[in-house]
Amino acid sequence: MESDNMKEIIDRLATSTRSPRGKYAAKESWKLLEQRIHPHVAKRRMRIRMALSVAASLLLLFVGYSVARYMYDTSVQTVSTQAGVLEITLPDSSKVMLNRYSSLSYPRRFRKKQRNVSLSGEAYFEVEKNPEYPFVLNAGSVSVKVLGTHFNVESYPGDGIVRTTLLEGSVSVESPSGNLLLVPNESAVFNNQTGAFRRETVEPEEEVMAWRTGKLVFNNLPLGEIARRLGNAFHVKIEVKSEALEEFRIRAEFSRGESLTEILRMLSKSGNFYCTQEKGVIVIWEK
Repeated sequence: MESDNMKEIIDRLATSTRSPRGKYAAKESWKLLEQRIHPHVAKRRMRIRMALSVAASLLLLFVGYSVARYMYDTSVQTVSTQAGVLEITLPDSSKVMLNRYSSLSYPRRFRKKQRNVSLSGEAYFEVEKNPEYPFVLNAGSVSVKVLGTHFNVESYPGDGIVRTTLLEGSVSVESPSGNLLLVPNESAVFNNQTGAFRRETVEPEEEVMAWRTGKLVFNNLPLGEIARRLGNAFHVKIEVKSEALEEFRIRAEFSRGESLTEILRMLSKSGNFYCTQEKGVIVIWEK
């Protein structure tokens, strides 16, 4: 009986004083007590939390900026031409003259151990010399590696050949059929159909580079080669329907502004041939 009375008294006491909850609970009461006893400790912890939060925010901003800048610098841009030529300055200060109906792709900044660019069409390059960062041009099935030099590359889509012509310095031309190291006034010609890879001695620079001034110079070239060059220059397909006519050689020079119709008409006078157009293709026939 006595123990029951004691239990009842304890229960009433607990009920009257209420169980510690809310801000007077043990955990919260300890925080309040700690702030009163050691206010400088609480403030220091608050400053540390704020500093860590600021540092984390700054780190996040820096990482985000670095990633965005890296993605921008390494992103590839492509420059294309239509019926005109265009001069481009690459991130390493190398100069490129892009011929008609051609395109060049390159990163906004060269960051790796090589300066890589890609060409579709024809372009003339003046590459800044840098032995630590070789310049590598990818042109269809051929790649050209240089340290610093002047050269010209033809690599039009659908064309039968890829031609690399060296004007100054030296280049290494790699193809599926092997490699060639060129000296000035030499060309490396890769045949896309047969895989043949040969070296040729080229005519004077005036003929090879005439397109930069808008001229077309044919120095005793076969009509088949002239047709190929005219097709690339005017973005049209030209076929020669005679093997004998393909090998017929012509000397001629045309200036900027002359149309393809005018050029073919003048060539036909010396070549004894005529032209027709069939489904968008210009066909050259022997008379």
